[in-house]
Amino acid sequence: MSDAELVDLLGEESGLHGVLPTFEVRPEQERLSYAVRDAFDTKRTLLAEAGTGVGKSFAYLLAAMERVVNHGEVVVVSTHTIALQEQLIRKDIPLLLPLVGGEVRPVLVKGRGNYLSRRRLDLALRRRSMHGGAERASLNMIKEWAAETKDGTRTSLPILPRSSVWEHVQSDSNNCLGGKCPRHDECFYQQDRVRMMRGNLLVCNHALFFSDLALRMGGASLLPDYDHVVFDEAHAIEDVAADHFGMQVSEAGVERLLGSLLSTDEQRGWIASQEGDGAVSRCVVHVRDTRAAMRRFFDALCTWHGKSGGSGGRIRSPHPVEDVLSGPLDSLAEAIGVVRSESEDEEERAELASWAIRAGGMATGVRRLLAQEVPGGVYYVDGMDPGSGRGPRPAIKCTVVDVAPILSEQLFAGRQGMVLTSATMAAGRQGFGHIGVRLGCPNAQTIQEGSPFDLASQMRLVIDSEMPEPNHPRYIDSLLKRIIQLVARTGGDALVLCTSFRTINAIVNAGESELADVGGGVLVQG
Repeated sequence: MSDAELVDLLGEESGLHGVLPTFEVRPEQERLSYAVRDAFDTKRTLLAEAGTGVGKSFAYLLAAMERVVNHGEVVVVSTHTIALQEQLIRKDIPLLLPLVGGEVRPVLVKGRGNYLSRRRLDLALRRRSMHGGAERASLNMIKEWAAETKDGTRTSLPILPRSSVWEHVQSDSNNCLGGKCPRHDECFYQQDRVRMMRGNLLVCNHALFFSDLALRMGGASLLPDYDHVVFDEAHAIEDVAADHFGMQVSEAGVERLLGSLLSTDEQRGWIASQEGDGAVSRCVVHVRDTRAAMRRFFDALCTWHGKSGGSGGRIRSPHPVEDVLSGPLDSLAEAIGVVRSESEDEEERAELASWAIRAGGMATGVRRLLAQEVPGGVYYVDGMDPGSGRGPRPAIKCTVVDVAPILSEQLFAGRQGMVLTSATMAAGRQGFGHIGVRLGCPNAQTIQEGSPFDLASQMRLVIDSEMPEPNHPRYIDSLLKRIIQLVARTGGDALVLCTSFRTINAIVNAGESELADVGGGVLVQG
């Protein structure tokens, strides 16, 4: 595919009409595609805002495919949402492939934790007596699904009575047996990894991309080497990057680890199924000690939060509470290691290794979080909102507020072409200045294309100045009343977006029947 052919695909003589009869030529789309191609050619960073209807995905996909076909390069396309990944893989890319040639090998890349491990499922089923009723029912559902699934990923997994059971059957690098695994030839993850390594147009989400970037900073990686990256839905990059360069330790996470070893009633878990020899008995003691230390630690954080947490639970000084948890976690990791060294069962050794690594990692996390060792991090206590009905589920967290220095050095140093695109990037008179500074690419090339739609005559924006604040007692009632009025005017066919599940549930609980009366069937997320 030559440069001229690339232009032709989006221009007046577009070849797209042959596969998409409804295709309309959009000058905004052509200009965007040129700009993307130029960013790839020069290995520069491009910030590209393109309004609704421009057709961003075709613009950057054709430029990416040109690099793949004519230059033998690898391009990563990263999105924020699953919906866009599915659109690219199942619709847009297959539609374009006949026009650009078979040299393009697209692959949807998912994180390892999304894949079922057949070996671990077999192990969990053999040990199903270690679990309660909901867990056993979940394992049986996974067993039935495993016999039918084509890709072994959670995408098609039914909703489980106890979703936490997935931790016992997911693919995990810490307990992978590699070539020694009895189910290695049937491994969903390994099969997809082979496809990924052969692929040259890789589609992933931002979370996986920044997990990979964090690993690359330490000399490892998830993704193969790539030549260029396109970030669609790039407005979400800053938040995702901040999460992945930060860290956290939660009470729920520690309890899941301990519960895998021994439940609180000591009737279930791996240890409950073992003979009580010396090493296992010592492990029981360490689990008990760690569980007690966990409760003291997170209770202390809750107390501190109630007295000193301030806005958002911000921890402004190191060591807000005493570190009573990292020591017991380290001791537990060591005790698990002793049991592992005495075991002759390869699968058991792998599971024990994983638990020991997790315990040691949590211990390190507690120490680093309390000492506030992450550069540029903001530390806070989270999970104190009892809105779930289960009470507080505290966690101590660190979020990197300023990701610009990290991204400037690790991502935008000119080693690859970088394209960041979204419908919302520029900020009024500041243009791209604000996002460029926040992301560490202030000198990036920019392009701003408006929507080809006549929005001024085709839509109406209404701001309700009479709506009370969200914390007002009448907020939900007022909001529901207004929604019902608007849905009645449209006769249904309405999409209501809220900023939280709490608001969604409150509206549905208060007025589902009224909404159905004026608009027909009511579909609710979740």
